[in-house]
Amino acid sequence: MKSLINSILTIIAIIFFAGSIGCGNSADSPLVPDETTPGVQNAVPTDQGRYIVGVYNIVYDDATESYALVQKRNAERHYNITNFIAPHMAVSFWVDLPGTSFVNVTMTNPSKFTAYDVRVILIPWPGGSYYLANADDYTSWFDTTGPGAVNGFIAYAKDVQKRAFYPGATHGEQFWIGTDGSFPPGTPQYDLVVSVSWPGNCDDPYEISNQTISNPVTVSMPGLLTVDVFDHHYGPMRVMVDTWRITGGYTHLSNTTGVTWAGTILNTAGASPGTYRCRIIADNYYGSEQDYDGETLYDFIDIVVQ
Repeated sequence: MKSLINSILTIIAIIFFAGSIGCGNSADSPLVPDETTPGVQNAVPTDQGRYIVGVYNIVYDDATESYALVQKRNAERHYNITNFIAPHMAVSFWVDLPGTSFVNVTMTNPSKFTAYDVRVILIPWPGGSYYLANADDYTSWFDTTGPGAVNGFIAYAKDVQKRAFYPGATHGEQFWIGTDGSFPPGTPQYDLVVSVSWPGNCDDPYEISNQTISNPVTVSMPGLLTVDVFDHHYGPMRVMVDTWRITGGYTHLSNTTGVTWAGTILNTAGASPGTYRCRIIADNYYGSEQDYDGETLYDFIDIVVQ
């Protein structure tokens, strides 16, 4: 926590989900959607209805000796950005000391459309050391750093039913951005990617939380792992934990009550004593891997082996 206190970066940002939504008709231009099918032409390659509506990064202005958060003009090279929402961001912030930084991001939706499950994902550039220390959860979608990478995100409107981001609403969240190195003048090497679900909630799990394990694990004493997984649609779900280093495989959890899933962990692989950071995996997978095209949600839990 000392690094959080000693190094503070505050960004106050307002992202406008553009008034260009529904301003034209797709019959007039194939790139200007109508109200019934916005963004179909530039949608991300999924049937889940999730879209990228903006990509931003921080740059250092030598003239003013200050930082600014700006929209990336070359983002189309790496991200499939929809055009039915054209974000605009106004920023003021400052840097105190290098290290982990506090970032406040406030978003407003002045459009007539309701967005759902709004997220801001921190994606480090290839080789970068930045990460989101207080992530709500993690996703592999929209990543540009390579296969298997997951990146933390902060969700918005978490206190609103169905996580609806209504027209005219404003919501703010705090980001703790850490790095293995310093925060020198220049461009921090990560993107802030804003994604939304439209016209309704995402089909896949939207939150993993309250993960706990009852006790340290040994070769003879198992630990009971429990976790809450939330899904808007209560469809088929798979929840498991990557415990290969401890058990020699994945630990599949079973639904116990409501949103809670549970399973036992035993050190059957003879793992050395220590703390193992294990990835929690939740999705609406069922059937064959070839048929699954949804989004997998991730989080982590530390498991102590004695």
